[in-house]
Amino acid sequence: MKLAAWDIFWVQNCRHSTPPKDKFVLIVSTTPRILGFFINSNPPRNLDPDSKAANCYAGISETDTEPRFFSHSGVVGCDQLFEYERGELPASARRGVLAPSARQRVRDSAQKCPRLKRPHKIKVNEAFSSG
Repeated sequence: MKLAAWDIFWVQNCRHSTPPKDKFVLIVSTTPRILGFFINSNPPRNLDPDSKAANCYAGISETDTEPRFFSHSGVVGCDQLFEYERGELPASARRGVLAPSARQRVRDSAQKCPRLKRPHKIKVNEAFSSG
C-alpha cells in the first residue's frame, strides 16, 4: 500500500501523545517525511471559540470520510504536525481517506492557525494541491 496525503490511520499507543494512547491521524504529507495531524473527539476544554487559537481546529463529521467509519464528529488539530515512520502506519491501520469536502476546512484551519509554523503550512498546501 502506498501512503498518500489525506489517508487516515488508527495509531495504537501513539508516541506523540502524552501519555501514549490510541489516536486517529490524518496524513497531510508523505514526501520527504510523513507528517500528520491528530484527530480528536473535541477541541481543548479551555479554548475560547472567539480566539485566534480556535482557527487551529477543523471540525469533521461522520460523513467526511470514505468509507465512513467515525461514530461521532471530531476535530482535526491543525496546530501541530507530527512526524511518523513508515512502520508506524501499516496498511492494516488505514481506515480510509478524508473526503474532498473536508480537506478545504483542514487546509483553511492550518493556514489560519497562528501556532503552526510556516514550513508546515506549505506542506499542508502541497497535500491539498495533490489530491
